[in-house]
Amino acid sequence: MDETALLRNPNNKIKQIAQMVSFLTLDFYNHDTQHSHFVEGNSRKIENNFSFKVVMNQALVKFLTKQTVTLELWSPQGSTTVLLGKGEIWLRDLVSNATKDVSAVVRGKCPFYQQDKSLIATV
Repeated sequence: MDETALLRNPNNKIKQIAQMVSFLTLDFYNHDTQHSHFVEGNSRKIENNFSFKVVMNQALVKFLTKQTVTLELWSPQGSTTVLLGKGEIWLRDLVSNATKDVSAVVRGKCPFYQQDKSLIATV
């Protein structure tokens, strides 16, 4: 994480990254939002696996070829939760890499941007 960019965020009340608690949320298709475990400080590992059971149909194929999975980085701060950054992963590779016998897996790097469009992290 880019500590300088995070500390410039006017919504972020954390003054030292070592004291920050954060978590990711993930939104996919018509499923409920999933959450990662909480991590403290400038952790490099969230160590979560997210999986979704889907029924393959035309609507899902269309979604996969044109849409993204949205990831958001949040930090609980006092009585509120502050959105620190947001990223998206394109899903079109799932359609081209999936086979009849093997499920495709999303891999790669996802940049996270604050609301002012400054890069804060790459996951």
